[in-house]
Amino acid sequence: MSINTPTLLIAEGAVVSAGTLGRGNGGNLTINASESVQVKGTSPDDESPSRLSVRANISSTGNAGELRISTPRLLIAEGAQVDASTSGSGDGGNLTIEATELVEVRGTSVDRESRSFLIAQTQSKGKAGNLTITTSRLLITEGAVVSASTLGEGDGGNLTINTQELLLSDGAQVSARSEGTAPAGDITLNIGRLLSATDGEIITDAEQSAGGAIEIRAQNIRLFGDSDIKTNVSNGEENGGDINLTADSIIAFDDSDILAFAQDGKGGDITFNTPAFFGENYYPAPKGTNPVTLDGNNQVDINASGGIDGVITLPDVSFIQNSITDLPDELINPDSVIAGSCIIPTNEPQGSLYITGAGGLPTRPGDMAVAPYPTGIVKPIGNSGDSPSSVSRTNRRWQKGDPIIEPTGVYQLPNGRLVMGRECSR
Repeated sequence: MSINTPTLLIAEGAVVSAGTLGRGNGGNLTINASESVQVKGTSPDDESPSRLSVRANISSTGNAGELRISTPRLLIAEGAQVDASTSGSGDGGNLTIEATELVEVRGTSVDRESRSFLIAQTQSKGKAGNLTITTSRLLITEGAVVSASTLGEGDGGNLTINTQELLLSDGAQVSARSEGTAPAGDITLNIGRLLSATDGEIITDAEQSAGGAIEIRAQNIRLFGDSDIKTNVSNGEENGGDINLTADSIIAFDDSDILAFAQDGKGGDITFNTPAFFGENYYPAPKGTNPVTLDGNNQVDINASGGIDGVITLPDVSFIQNSITDLPDELINPDSVIAGSCIIPTNEPQGSLYITGAGGLPTRPGDMAVAPYPTGIVKPIGNSGDSPSSVSRTNRRWQKGDPIIEPTGVYQLPNGRLVMGRECSR
């Protein structure tokens, strides 16, 4: 079934769905909207979410169909749901979204059960379908969830996001989960410019089986507040999922953590493929640390604990440390500054003093303006008891201990130059 329209609005508990109740496979559902698709809100009794879905119900043995949405802008908000799922023995369908401009999944509150969902899942023996999102910008906010998950015996689906910018905030979550005995799927994020999370989470979680891996490729990764990138196996001897982060720079602040945990199996490996990593107050957690204890400690933690710890590979920043030159203990030698300074008075005939500037402006920014003092004859400076004629014959250099006679004004020479000097007694 295909729906072609400029705008599709599903609100107040309305449902658009394609499904199967028996042995046959469910039908495919394709939405082509030239302007936007909006799925918003719940029914008036606040029990049933507005929904756009393809489903195979619990009594069916067939596979669910595929749901494909093509539009410039997709909005899922106020507890609404877009899903491809199966409750029977058949496999769940794939959910594919192509939005040229924006996908926004906006919840109502982290604490409410009516969180907005964009999800591909299985609740029985069938495998979950894959969830793929391709868009210029993806916003997941206010407790909303984008997920590929399994609640039964079937394997969880994979979650792939291709975008230029991914923003997570206010308890939002990107996840691949397994609450049954089957392994969780993998998460792959291909981000052109920026992954930014503020109190958001990217997680693969398996309660009784192997955890999925997380692969993130982005130009820049920024984690703020309590934002985690985490693979987790809660029970059993299965291995935790690996975490691979590839970026030009990775910066984590506050209580953001990167963890790959397995209860009894091997913890996942964590690899940073980046030339620049900064973690606020970061230091490696000791081996065997329970990741639960790393939450809420107001520091960045990286940990791969398990029955056997995983391997953590951080970038080599030794080239920065080895390039720092120690400063000398004595930064300035006052004697050398005084000896080589042009402010020392001298009677040597080769000495010169030039005053620059014109129009009454100060010589340098912050200096006082040149005052229009009267001009006079500039005479050499000598000892206080010397006459002008005897001073002219004096050829001794100024030495430490000799008095420093300050100028009393600015005088103009016959050639128009301004000089600083003082009037001598006749």
